[in-house]
Amino acid sequence: MAINWFPGHMHKARKEIAEIMPQVDVIIEILDARIPFSSENPLVPKLRGDTPVLKVLNKSDLADPIQTARWLEHLEQERGITAIAITQHDPKGIKDLLNVISDMVPHRVSQDKQLRALICGIPNVGKSTTINILADRIIAKTGNEAGVTKAQQRIRLDNNIVLHDTLGFLWPKLEPQDCGYRLAITGGIKDTVTEKEDIAYYLIEYLMEYYPQLLMDRFQFDEMPQQPIDVMDLIAKNRACMRKGGIADLYKVSEIVINEYRGGVFGPITLETVELGLAAKVIMEEKEAEREANKEKEEELKRKNVVDVKRIPMSQISFVTVRGYHLDVYQHVNNARYLEFLEDARWQYLEETGDIEYFQSLGLAWVIVNINISYRTGAYMGQVLAIETKLSKVGNKSAVFNQVITVKGTETVVADADITFVVLDQKTGKAIPIEDDLRERFNQHLID
Repeated sequence: MAINWFPGHMHKARKEIAEIMPQVDVIIEILDARIPFSSENPLVPKLRGDTPVLKVLNKSDLADPIQTARWLEHLEQERGITAIAITQHDPKGIKDLLNVISDMVPHRVSQDKQLRALICGIPNVGKSTTINILADRIIAKTGNEAGVTKAQQRIRLDNNIVLHDTLGFLWPKLEPQDCGYRLAITGGIKDTVTEKEDIAYYLIEYLMEYYPQLLMDRFQFDEMPQQPIDVMDLIAKNRACMRKGGIADLYKVSEIVINEYRGGVFGPITLETVELGLAAKVIMEEKEAEREANKEKEEELKRKNVVDVKRIPMSQISFVTVRGYHLDVYQHVNNARYLEFLEDARWQYLEETGDIEYFQSLGLAWVIVNINISYRTGAYMGQVLAIETKLSKVGNKSAVFNQVITVKGTETVVADADITFVVLDQKTGKAIPIEDDLRERFNQHLID
């Protein structure tokens, strides 16, 4: 499942942080100790320059202490980085951050100058609670959900420190996909934009590999089942989450697994090791390099006035593995699931083309107005489906995606669809004509 969540206020936050960054002496980045890499915003290194950064691994009481120690050591290998682990159950430890900050910029302290700090972090990482403890008063609104902080503010603290609070913001592209799953599991992304069964399946799969005994102890398994879906079925039986006909209620099971993980009921568990974080970083850098290369190639074609520059064909192929919760009572993929598969594939297409950022910068949005889908044959558990997405038609007021789902490695067509959409002006709420620069951009990806 492709996870995408980048509300408008986050886009605004990124711009505001870029403006204020040159004015600060130190940056405090609050991370989730369970996912130090996935909760680390890649925009911060790009914006900070040589400004020292204090990486605060919050919620360390919920994380594996061995992995937390390894992460602290790893983070401090980078120049200008200080790393420390805290828990919100230890206010004194959080207050000590003021002394750590002062020690990081001794020249400001020795000159008796006001120390300017910027605090940032992804949604639901505990930034607001940390601020309230540092300030000894209720400054920031707190809540156990993503996206509580909605505006920046300036706060005076002890030690002659002025703290600039920022919106909790994610990056526009949650890649690689593992990072999106980890953020969703820990609550960094709102539950309303994720699919609980898929998130829980990923979590169980991870626990089976890295923390099998904790999983077995929590749900009282005599032995570990072979597949995550079998684990979910067994949990359903043990926790009375069965529907009529003896079918497991996977939604209820998923809620139990996710909520108990977030509450620390399983025990201290870290969702990514240093090695997993480094692997994700390589993937992220490769994707970024690929996008930059594509941009340079496009600009080069424009500079050379290539005749067919407006006809750069582009299609994107994404993959999805059919899992147990995708099936209906007849044990093949429920027709409604194909609509989700197609939507995820379109999001990945938009990420690859860079259209998400482009449209956000213009205050525009894509809105689906018609779906014409044909179901050709059934798909079954364990099969890997390939979804090809391409822009096939551009009209004056609407455009059409063509999407084809096949069984990977074969020519068997499972379903195909034509998806008609319009471009909406988010301020007026009205569709706009596809013309001028907008049409040129669409034409770059058009395939007959």
